[in-house]
Amino acid sequence: MLKVTLLGTGGTQPLPERALAAAAVSVGGHNILLDCCEGTQVGLRRYGVSAYRLSAVLLTRDHILGLPGLLQTLGSLNRTEPLTIYGPRGIEAVSRALMALAGPQGLPGALAAGRRAVHRE
Repeated sequence: MLKVTLLGTGGTQPLPERALAAAAVSVGGHNILLDCCEGTQVGLRRYGVSAYRLSAVLLTRDHILGLPGLLQTLGSLNRTEPLTIYGPRGIEAVSRALMALAGPQGLPGALAAGRRAVHRE
């Protein structure tokens, strides 16, 4: 069964009752995150979607400011499985900077932009 959970639908700035763009898709035991704006982790918890069980993050454009916190949270939970992050061409440089912000507890992951994957050790 396919389940889509809207975690946030707002724009510009997060509000107490309306988070910025993000959705979770659950199918076949996998959780896939579509976009990751500020407040995404709050939405995941609010709607009972496990961040720990995320298989991938699909970025549609510049909805990425929630990634450093998410990666840091997953690292602090001792997750060792890499998280694959897909995005449009050109997202590699921005995503690398955001992963650096996640600090030493950041989760290992792989970036896939367009057709090329860039791995983070």
